Amino acid sequence: MRKDLPIWLGTLAGGFVVATRWFSLVNATGIDRTADRLIVASYAAAAAVGFIGLTRVHLRAIEARRPLWGYSIVLLVAMYGYSGVLFLLPTSAPLPNWIFQNVMGPIFSTMYGLIAFFITSAAYRAFRVRSLESALLLAAAALALLGNSALGGRIWQGWDGVLAWIMAVPVTGGFRAVQVGAALGALGTAVRVLLGLERSHLGSPQA
Repeated sequence: MRKDLPIWLGTLAGGFVVATRWFSLVNATGIDRTADRLIVASYAAAAAVGFIGLTRVHLRAIEARRPLWGYSIVLLVAMYGYSGVLFLLPTSAPLPNWIFQNVMGPIFSTMYGLIAFFITSAAYRAFRVRSLESALLLAAAALALLGNSALGGRIWQGWDGVLAWIMAVPVTGGFRAVQVGAALGALGTAVRVLLGLERSHLGSPQA
């Protein structure tokens, strides 16, 4: 029962959402608006579960004095402190916006600044010419760099047109192919979940 009930609930909920999205007769009854509200409520419930789970994990880390347990204290203080500010004040108040802009903004900037070094290292390894594919990748990257830099415009004025063609034809075609593949994979996974064949999200082996 513990395994079958989540499967049946997932199948019924997924079928309900599919019906509200694909059949106009169902939408005429106003059920689609109810489905949207239920989806929002499920997001809130998932956020609450994550909030509680995160609290339990870090409280255990603090109690056991695990390595770097001080960061758990910082996380809990920040999480509950900012949540308390949002509960006491509206989101349009100056204090929540000030906290977000002056704390989260510099944190995001720092993270992106650190990621730049990893991207540079990954690009150095990826652009090694070891095969035809890597040679094409290096050539495309070189053309993109030249087209976006002032040096490329001084060497040849036609770099803008070449770069525009690369972005409009090969890049767009490859990106759409990735999107189609991802959509087909998501559709296949959704069908397996609705049929109860995919159970990895329940922590159970697949059927």
